[in-house]
Parts: sequence; structure tokens; C-alpha cells
Amino acid sequence: MMFSYFLLDTVDRRALIDANNDLIRRSDELWVFGDISDGVKEELKLAEELVLPIRYFKLREGKKMFVRTKKGSF
Repeated sequence: MMFSYFLLDTVDRRALIDANNDLIRRSDELWVFGDISDGVKEELKLAEELVLPIRYFKLREGKKMFVRTKKGSF
């Protein structure tokens, strides 16, 4: 969940990554939507280190809704 696009890059990128990782550390689980970027891969590594449950979702074809998938089924 990178917030830099909301902040128009007015905040140091490292500070945003650190804040995002702090949110993951405070979470009960991590939800992943859509394609997995390099940044999301890092978030997944952190969640795995913290032994957090990870749930994957993708946009259902022709619908405006997300459906739960299994890991690696994109």
C-alpha cells in the first residue's frame, strides 16, 4: 500500500516505505489485490517473516468486484 502517488512525491520515498511497513507490522493479515509489483513482493516477504496470513484477490472478469484466489493463481 504505497502512498507516494497520493503525496505527489512530496515525502521521501524511504519514509513512505518505512511507514507502510509499520502498517503491515500492526496488521492481523495482508490482503493482496491485482498484479504483484516489486514493492508488493517486499511487503509479502515482510508479512511472511511476521507469520501473517496472506489473502490474494483478483478482479473478476466483466464484473466490478474482487474474488479471493489462491497464491500464485494470477
